[in-house]
Amino acid sequence: MIKHLTYVTAIILFLSIAVSVSSAGTTQNVYSEDFTSGEYCDIENTTASWDSLRGEIKLPPYEISLIGGYSTPDASWGIEIEGDSAYVADGFGGVLLYNISDPTDLVYEGYYETEGEVHGVDIGENRIFVAAGEMGWDIINKKFIFASPYSGDKPERNIQDSSSIPQASAFDFINPERHILSSGDIQSFTFDIQKARDSLIVVASWDSVKVIKFKSIMSSNVPTLIDGKDTPGGAIDFDIVGNRIFISNHTAGLEIIDFDDCIDVIGSLEIPGYSYGFDIEGDYLYLANDEAGMRVIDISDEESPHIVATFDTPGYAVNVHVSGNYAYLSDWEEGVRVVDISDPTVPVLAGSSPLETTPEGALNWPWDVKITGNYALAANHSGGIKVLQVTPDYTMDFYHTQSLTVNATEEVVATVKLNTVQEGSVDWEISADGGDSWQNINPDNKWHNLVYPGNRLIWRSTHSYPGGMTTSPCSFLNIEWDSQVPALLANSPEVLLKGSAIQVEWSVSRISDEMKFIVYRGLYPDGNFQKISVVDAQDRLKYRFIDDRCEDGETYYYSVYASEDDKEIFLFDTKPITIPPAVLSLHQNRPNPFNPLTTIGYNLSVKSHVALDIYDVSGRLIKKLVDEVKEKGPHEIIWDGKDSEGHTVGSGVYFYTLKAENGKKTRKMVLLK
Repeated sequence: MIKHLTYVTAIILFLSIAVSVSSAGTTQNVYSEDFTSGEYCDIENTTASWDSLRGEIKLPPYEISLIGGYSTPDASWGIEIEGDSAYVADGFGGVLLYNISDPTDLVYEGYYETEGEVHGVDIGENRIFVAAGEMGWDIINKKFIFASPYSGDKPERNIQDSSSIPQASAFDFINPERHILSSGDIQSFTFDIQKARDSLIVVASWDSVKVIKFKSIMSSNVPTLIDGKDTPGGAIDFDIVGNRIFISNHTAGLEIIDFDDCIDVIGSLEIPGYSYGFDIEGDYLYLANDEAGMRVIDISDEESPHIVATFDTPGYAVNVHVSGNYAYLSDWEEGVRVVDISDPTVPVLAGSSPLETTPEGALNWPWDVKITGNYALAANHSGGIKVLQVTPDYTMDFYHTQSLTVNATEEVVATVKLNTVQEGSVDWEISADGGDSWQNINPDNKWHNLVYPGNRLIWRSTHSYPGGMTTSPCSFLNIEWDSQVPALLANSPEVLLKGSAIQVEWSVSRISDEMKFIVYRGLYPDGNFQKISVVDAQDRLKYRFIDDRCEDGETYYYSVYASEDDKEIFLFDTKPITIPPAVLSLHQNRPNPFNPLTTIGYNLSVKSHVALDIYDVSGRLIKKLVDEVKEKGPHEIIWDGKDSEGHTVGSGVYFYTLKAENGKKTRKMVLLK
């Protein structure tokens, strides 16, 4: 029986397969994850994906967490960000101002109340431009922002009670009525406004788009209608790019007009359903299209815009904001959706915000989203302003991942075998009981018995984070599991130090004619164990292996397997054991091979001047790592694969030499790229 866990669009982006094979009365299963696609995949049908840009496994959903916010007096419709300030269009609550220098701790700074319902804002150098619904539009001088410090205890998650925001007095705003022009110029409901060039503004007033010139006189702004164009389906959003105005018509799709001559329609595209907000990035326009989700429209040919992809969402897509390779969708009733648009023709779900149901309000009704650094600010309509962390925190030393349930059957998982393609340091753990208990498993393609068998197999990994923008990567994971538990090990094994040698002892409960015991050795617990001995089973149950090829000052780890019927079954791992250091010891670098970082350890029996140098195979000095007096005891240093000039060296074999007052040691290492 073959079970597929795949996500397929125009090409296969991701592959996850579980295969069941009957053998000797038990069931062996194979599960694989190929992380090399660099795409995020369907949350419900995959367990993880590989982010090739950052070099790490990414789990669905993409790392989105609700970390705070503010309640607002009315319905939040939009957000504009300028530096450390966020201006919120809050319906009948007016324009609200927040300090977002620390997005995790928003600070309310002031407000401006209008007589209309604020749906959109745009920010100029000294002015705030307001789309005020049925009251037309307004221009606010920033100095008119009414400031009132918040007093009182700040509730949990930084949610502020709207009752703490003061009400405006009559002189705190310029009367918006003077900006309605005349009933023939602007019909009811201004949804969007943008500052353009040469003291011009553009407003979307439902049935038309108007270009208006304003002139400041004293405390007033005198408007003059310059041009405009009636729109066929209700202008709800627009954007100005160069000499073009792109318009989203609510019931008629996309229209592209000339800025200098609004009558001149450059191109148009009829779109089914209801069109809402959009964003433009390069040659593509990303449009929120209600129940259809997000439409990706190629606008490279303005005369013939055309849809190249559609990304469906569970709710009603009402707005889009693009930042980098991601589109952030305001999905009415379903929160914020993040879509990977690194290939605009194949948009793929990157993750979703949580649907918040806590007392401080739900993140279910976003109308607008804007990005600031690693955070998203969502205008959550009746839920106020919400703050989401939308990218991982790269200040950590390790990156952790965890899968969804791997096995889809009810059978008990008793033994597992891992095989990976990875670099650097990655620790793997397996749980067969859904995460209640975990067991470290080396990805050595050998069978390991689980201490706690179960029927809910999941994995998790810990990737070292040496710095820069990459973690230790893994591009492929293969897991096999079996329901049979080979009860071979009779008691706890022992590992003993015998002078400069190490002795490993174990006992088994049974033997067979073809049984062999295979001994593996490693210099650290999480990778690259090497087979060092094969011990034939004899007519006895107790066995001993002595490793006399040990080096002074080195620490060793051992794994022992029983080989029977061409199947290697894990018996045990030993605890680490260290050979006492001699007068001077130089350890094997780890990892080895490496790329780009490796750690070199050495031990000094006395305080000494130390020189630790890197050479290539021709004997040319590459870099001096250490040239100073060091104290007695163990030391470590990291080499980043660069020479003394700061240039990255090429792949190959290198030698590192330790010189001290009481001796000299040399070892070999391999850099692979």
